Amino acid sequence: MLSFKLYFESLNKDELELNNLLNEAKGKGIDVFIYYKNKVADLVHIRVPKDTSGLGTWVMDNLVRWADDNKIFIKLSAARKGDLRSKDSKYKVPSSNRRLVDFYKRFGFVLNKGRNKRYEISDTMYRDPR
Repeated sequence: MLSFKLYFESLNKDELELNNLLNEAKGKGIDVFIYYKNKVADLVHIRVPKDTSGLGTWVMDNLVRWADDNKIFIKLSAARKGDLRSKDSKYKVPSSNRRLVDFYKRFGFVLNKGRNKRYEISDTMYRDPR
């Protein structure tokens, strides 16, 4: 069974756009979980069906476009080594954490460490709107 979740406090334009995006993703068989509040989107997970190609990129392209248009800060924690197994065999599993980090970097995410460290968040990666 697909889980499709979006939590938000009040309904406004950016939340309606995100809801439309997530409904479209659900129609493509993509499992997306985002917690959104006060112009901050916490991307909990994206899971795409196994026998597909490009759906993860499609979701991220649209999510980043939405974030930039609405000045939304996105944060996430890329899966750690032990988290890369899928409990549901119909979803793809990244072959390594490094590949997952590289995937998110393609969309402008940076690692939350070193010169880019943001102490107010504990997530491993983030992206400022452009």
